[in-house]
Amino acid sequence: MKKFLLLMLVSSGLLMSSLANSAIITVNGVAINPLDLSADYNSFGDFFDYRAIDSSSHTGYEKKNKVIIFLTQIHEQIAMIMTASGVGGYSGVLKANVVGTQGGISFIDDPADSGFADVLDGSMITWAFSPNKSDGLIYSGIFGQKWDLNIGLQKLGGGLSGIEVLTFDENKQASIVHTQGISKNHFSMVNIKSIFSPGIIPVSVANTSIIFVLFGLTLTLFRIRMKH
Repeated sequence: MKKFLLLMLVSSGLLMSSLANSAIITVNGVAINPLDLSADYNSFGDFFDYRAIDSSSHTGYEKKNKVIIFLTQIHEQIAMIMTASGVGGYSGVLKANVVGTQGGISFIDDPADSGFADVLDGSMITWAFSPNKSDGLIYSGIFGQKWDLNIGLQKLGGGLSGIEVLTFDENKQASIVHTQGISKNHFSMVNIKSIFSPGIIPVSVANTSIIFVLFGLTLTLFRIRMKH
């Protein structure tokens, strides 16, 4: 009996711990997951892969005439990646205002375009890009504590047709979790935030499912034991 009670207490503790330690990151209220780069990249800049030869990034997620936003993670640090247009896209002019409670803009594409990649007050950028090209940025320095990131985007000209936010599954497969238009008259706002608390350790959905199964099995065995 003592063994069963001990097993039940352990599985109950694991279950409660997993629920308490759940970390949620949302974009405009919808849950998203970052792309984990820890095993493949030493820096977010390596992943962004800006190349002067075509003045564009090469993340693999650029999309013609769209602003693409997603989160990446290297160990404990999170970075927001944003790209505007890409191969096959029209030219365009985009204004962005990016403000967060943690971190800051660590790279702007194009670094040599002093007239088109001006950072004003640490948060305001204006991009102008040619057909078949992209612009973008890395916003890094985000860690596990509670944080909030607000992105305002305004199309000043050209062929940008909307904003898409990506999420990633356990196999690093991307899917679009949020879409919205982009205005010429005002900032279109995207809010990304986390309810991480200091010391919280995220538990994967798979691990949580295993804990639920263990708890259920322990409860069943306990009931059988009680009947006998």
